[in-house]
Amino acid sequence: RLLVCAHGDEICLMVRGITEDGFLLLSLWFRDALGHPPPWLYPIGHPALVLGSGGTIEGIFATVTGHAAAQRGGRIAHDPSWDDLFVDIGASSAEEARAWGVHPGCHVIWNTPIRRISNLVTGKALDDRVGLAVMDDILTDLDPTRIGWELHYAATVMEEIGLVGAAEVVDR
Repeated sequence: RLLVCAHGDEICLMVRGITEDGFLLLSLWFRDALGHPPPWLYPIGHPALVLGSGGTIEGIFATVTGHAAAQRGGRIAHDPSWDDLFVDIGASSAEEARAWGVHPGCHVIWNTPIRRISNLVTGKALDDRVGLAVMDDILTDLDPTRIGWELHYAATVMEEIGLVGAAEVVDR
């Protein structure tokens, strides 16, 4: 038997609240499993995609300006908290954001495009996408009647919190 396996998900953030002026407050969905890394690890100024109940909504990762962060709770600008990170989807109010299908619990992903830089390809989640593309090519091009083994495929998930999906495949 041969197992061809690739990772099939990516880390995402979650809407934990909506401010009165329509900004989305964020949290990591797996914070209890891995701790809660500082928000400055996330792509301020990069495109975001909110997976709302009515479909996807584009936005941008943003934070309060340095002088505003320094004034809140005595924190200094280079030490932001999760309260300083948000996604701006262009909504003018919490009601408008909710009308677009955004609610606490919606997933938010970093939505940078894949692109070519010189002879390199760069983008997010390439560890997932390349493996899944290879699996797709094998499924498309391979004639299973011409090989001498049982061929199995798996797209695993949740590697970041203990190889949950891979453990399920191995146990089968």
